[in-house]
Amino acid sequence: LAVYFFGGYYKDLDVDWRKPLREWVEPTDGIVYGWEDDEHVCQWFFAARPGDGCLRNILQQITNLIADPASYDFNTNVEAVIDITGPGVWTDAMQGCPTAASYNYTHMRTTYIHHDYAAAKWVGASTNQHDTNHTVDPSVNDDGYVSWLEERK
Repeated sequence: LAVYFFGGYYKDLDVDWRKPLREWVEPTDGIVYGWEDDEHVCQWFFAARPGDGCLRNILQQITNLIADPASYDFNTNVEAVIDITGPGVWTDAMQGCPTAASYNYTHMRTTYIHHDYAAAKWVGASTNQHDTNHTVDPSVNDDGYVSWLEERK
């Protein structure tokens, strides 16, 4: 909520910067995030302007899920929080963002643009090897990271 209201960035505590944030995130970017794998948006790092529409979509999707507590039983499913706030929900919410013109970060070969953001596949930013077709110099490093998909296997 703080990022939505005030703008800024969020990163998990186990995420390290490989480059200073100011070198690859522009103050004019709407929302910036990476991909968990070829199909899912990751939420262990993101940056956004105050009131960004895509982030609002995410918050609304999560709020809708929380509003129906019968759908999730935390007593029997401790991983339900992943279903409510994790990559699947973020990916679904991002599908509602309109597309915009192309954007490209230095050292990142593959980018996807929706709404007013640049989402780069940060291959090498994790130990998750789902996307082996791309090689980029990632700006974010999540050492020892294991995908939520891998943890559920």
